[in-house]
Amino acid sequence: MTGQEDETDFKLDDTFTFFDEKYSRMMMRRINELRQHGAMCDVIIKVEDAQFLAHRNILSASSDYFLAMFNGNMKESKQEIITITGVNGESMKSILNFIYTGEIVLDWNNVELILQGANLMLVQSVKDACCRFLESRLNVTNCLGIQSFAETYACHELWHISSDYIYMNFVHVSESEEFKSISLKNLNILLASDDISVENEEKIYEALIGWIYHDLPKRREHFPDLLELIRLPLVSPYYLVDVVEKEELMSLAPKCRELLLEAQHFHMLPDRRASLDNGRTRPRNYERFHEVLIAIGGNGDFTNFTTAFSFNVITNQWNDLPKLPKDRGYHGLSNLGGQLYITGGYSTINSETLDTVMRYDVREKQWHNVPSMNSRRSKHGMVEVDGNIFVVGGFDGTSTVSSMESYNVQTNRWKTRAPMPTRRRCVCAVAHNKFLYIIGGHDGSSILNTVERYDTTRDIWNSTEVQPMRDRRSFPCAVVTEDNMYVMGGYDGNDTLRTVEMYNFTTNQWTSMPSMYVPRSNAGAAVFNKKIYLVAGWDGISLNSVECFDLSTREWQRLPSLPRPTTGVRCCFLSFQSSNEQKPKGKNGKGHFCIIC
Repeated sequence: MTGQEDETDFKLDDTFTFFDEKYSRMMMRRINELRQHGAMCDVIIKVEDAQFLAHRNILSASSDYFLAMFNGNMKESKQEIITITGVNGESMKSILNFIYTGEIVLDWNNVELILQGANLMLVQSVKDACCRFLESRLNVTNCLGIQSFAETYACHELWHISSDYIYMNFVHVSESEEFKSISLKNLNILLASDDISVENEEKIYEALIGWIYHDLPKRREHFPDLLELIRLPLVSPYYLVDVVEKEELMSLAPKCRELLLEAQHFHMLPDRRASLDNGRTRPRNYERFHEVLIAIGGNGDFTNFTTAFSFNVITNQWNDLPKLPKDRGYHGLSNLGGQLYITGGYSTINSETLDTVMRYDVREKQWHNVPSMNSRRSKHGMVEVDGNIFVVGGFDGTSTVSSMESYNVQTNRWKTRAPMPTRRRCVCAVAHNKFLYIIGGHDGSSILNTVERYDTTRDIWNSTEVQPMRDRRSFPCAVVTEDNMYVMGGYDGNDTLRTVEMYNFTTNQWTSMPSMYVPRSNAGAAVFNKKIYLVAGWDGISLNSVECFDLSTREWQRLPSLPRPTTGVRCCFLSFQSSNEQKPKGKNGKGHFCIIC
């Protein structure tokens, strides 16, 4: 090998590549400072009565809209002042700030106008951020509006997600104010879909009747055509006779009677069903979507495993969930965005109070780690409000605490919140509108019957707004449905309770309700489709019994028992699919603001 070859080889190996991750952020900060001081700006963006200094090259690099404007033969390429219509001044200010900083603040007051402006000016990152904001706040009261919004601004993914959410939550969506105002065109599309998730076709028929009667003079003429979209042959024969046949609208047109007769023949002549093979006899994909009750409990009997089961409310069957990587009890449990979150708890393996957090991914059917809480806690309250998980109170391994913190899935961080006025453990937490309620528990010396309310918008607690309960309750369980809070069971210092109290948020009054079959504390509770489910718990021994309270009949009924006696159970509902693919489910609650950066 020659000396020249040696030198060449040495040079090829003698290289060093340096990359500074902070450099681009520093540069953008400096460029934004130049803009704020009007330095080297070469264009003025005029929107309504506002004017904004900017740099053509920065705008062009951030938006194809500006790139085409400044890099072609358009007259604006030579103009010093560019007037833009279709966006307001505040939205333009926010979008420009994002272009120069990569950060934007979104809330319900500005998201529509900012999305409109971002769509016009082809700032895709801001458009995506707006879609993420709306997706994270999908609920039954706004999903139809968000779907229409997504269609208007060509947000294709948001449109599909909101459509899936509408199908998955059809019964509750059909009871909303938005549904009453849905257009005839969109109602046709909805009723014709195979993807509606309901327990039976009767629910879809009732939704149609409700829509018609909301504006009967103007809508009654559409009933015969819309009735064709209802799969009457799949309706119960008793329902056909007792309800559909007696509906006055059925006499509007001969077509209605023909559809009813077709359904009756379907039930009366099963051997001829092949001749009735049409769209109305094809089942919708009911079984593709179903709400599943999740029950995860812990170390009531000091065993080295955690109970993790799901209960199908349609088939009344319990099934195993994947085992938690670390056994725990007296934890918190919540559903956020169709994912299951578990916080804290107590592990008997190392006799430690935990600060760790786990998330169960429905699609992958696996548990994942989430950033730990700021504090260790067990026997605490946990609830989701506006896309944030709140954990409050509990026991930190040494003492009863009053602290509270919240987790935001978008920032993936925990934030300290205002502490409760009263230290509490063995509590239950629920949410109603923008408020969080902490119920009963133990303050370290006595069992409580008080309820404290937290305003999530103002970070303020109130100890006197809610009247005390009639019974003192440690480890009660509670749910909220409509305008009422139901508190069940618990331990009053002498006995495990069977009693149930209902609190009305409007009247601020408690009312006694029918008692449970079984006294239980430290049980799990969740509500779905106007039924309250109570699972396992403690009554001197760990329980495996399950019961359900029907809010319509105000009666309790027994359900198949949990496979394993368990105390410290926590429950919630999740949406599953029969297939391996799980469609998205939005958040329950609107939220206030989010920061995208």
